[in-house]
Amino acid sequence: MGMWEIDSTQKNIFIDPGLTQILGLKANTNSNYLVSDFLELFYPSDAKIFRAYLESDEDFDSPVEMRLRIQMKSKEPRYIRSRAIKMRNTEGTLMLISGMAWEATSEVLRKKELNKSKIFLERIMDAIPDPVFAKDKDRDIAEKNKLDSQFRLMISLIDSSGDLFGFTDNFGVTVYVNKTGQDILGIQTGKKHFADYLSPHDRQNFLDDILPNLRNSESWQGEITIISSLSGEEIPVWLQIFSVPVGPESSDVFYAYTGSDLRKLKQIQNSLIGQSKMAALGEMAAEIAHEINNPLAIIQGKSQLIQEKLSMGLMDNEKLQKDLELIERNGHRIQKIINSSKALARKSEKDPYEFFSIAKIVEESFEICRERFQKHHKSLSFEITSKIDYTDLVEVRSTEIIQVLVNLLSNSFDAIQNQQAGWVKIKLSRVNLHYQIEIIDSGEKIPKDIADKMMAPFFTTKPTGQGTGLGLSLSKQIAEAHGGQFFYDPKSSYTRFVFRLKCLPKN
Repeated sequence: MGMWEIDSTQKNIFIDPGLTQILGLKANTNSNYLVSDFLELFYPSDAKIFRAYLESDEDFDSPVEMRLRIQMKSKEPRYIRSRAIKMRNTEGTLMLISGMAWEATSEVLRKKELNKSKIFLERIMDAIPDPVFAKDKDRDIAEKNKLDSQFRLMISLIDSSGDLFGFTDNFGVTVYVNKTGQDILGIQTGKKHFADYLSPHDRQNFLDDILPNLRNSESWQGEITIISSLSGEEIPVWLQIFSVPVGPESSDVFYAYTGSDLRKLKQIQNSLIGQSKMAALGEMAAEIAHEINNPLAIIQGKSQLIQEKLSMGLMDNEKLQKDLELIERNGHRIQKIINSSKALARKSEKDPYEFFSIAKIVEESFEICRERFQKHHKSLSFEITSKIDYTDLVEVRSTEIIQVLVNLLSNSFDAIQNQQAGWVKIKLSRVNLHYQIEIIDSGEKIPKDIADKMMAPFFTTKPTGQGTGLGLSLSKQIAEAHGGQFFYDPKSSYTRFVFRLKCLPKN
């Protein structure tokens, strides 16, 4: 709070330190300013109101309150509220104009937000069809009061819910959010676009893909990451958002959203995933060891022969070059197997999204599983279209994509292991703006009643102890978190799962 005084000439104004700070002026020994300079601190329309008050012959001896906007370097104004009084002598001559002022920005913004919420809720009530909020003028007042009471109760329940609930206007700016959204996720009303609370990767997907499609459809749901503006924590949320028309124009819509905090579920999932991955690596340990032993035996054998021939002087340069190339190839083979196994085993939930070759990701998944298929005399093949090479990139958490593919290949192996000529194919191609990875196997087709439920969390057809039921539901979550798609194709002649990731433009 601060004080100010204007002398009888109305040319000079005295400002105390408190008001100096509110106005954003530099503190100095000189607290006297020209009134004309003082008025330039305010918006022209507000300065005009203040000037009119000074020059008026009325309003003596009674306080007058004004709200003024200070022009700041930032686009948002700062508000002050000032209470002024004109003082005169016994002859009625103006002696002094004095006032006090206080910071009112937070008060004004709070009222604006409340007004927005009130208007918005009125729109919601108008948008709900008859007979809930009928516009019949002759409707019984008691019934209306009853409905209004029920509506207030509904808002109260929403506000106390542990789940996120909110509305945005047609521009995407939140005008109402319940306490969970405010206190845990840090979402504020009237401040920012909803997308500004999302992680950079999800924000881009939301603005480029989700929002444009949402304007033409009824709803969208999926996993997104909200960055709390209070704690800075990345919070995974299962979000449902839908558009509600409130007028005849396509732009006359608001967006309602609900969300569930997935942190506890993620902890349980990550624990089960870790156990599943270790179990899978344990199952494949013998095959991986065998796969490494083959190229290792070649390296050791060739190294010994080279030493013997060199000691006897029987090694020519051309033969030496070929043997060294063979050793190098098998060294790379071992390196691929180890890197792929490490990629599957490590934790990935906090990895950043990075640019990776889509062909290399699929190849690493193929390498992890190949020996297991060979050992049991099952066919595993990898086909890649000529239009894709190692320069074709995706922005992903590569470990999670490998996890999805290895899980699908493991499921396919289980489906064909009792077939004499069982086979599995991996196909990598480009479909419009997506890279498409297909896992196709010769196993029996999945019955419709199982296919309808198999994407649900914890659903499994495997015996107790042999599956967590997280594989397909988690694969779908990972795909959608990457802005991609994951689905089962019931129309295919064979069992076919499709995983799509967005293409990145080449330089």
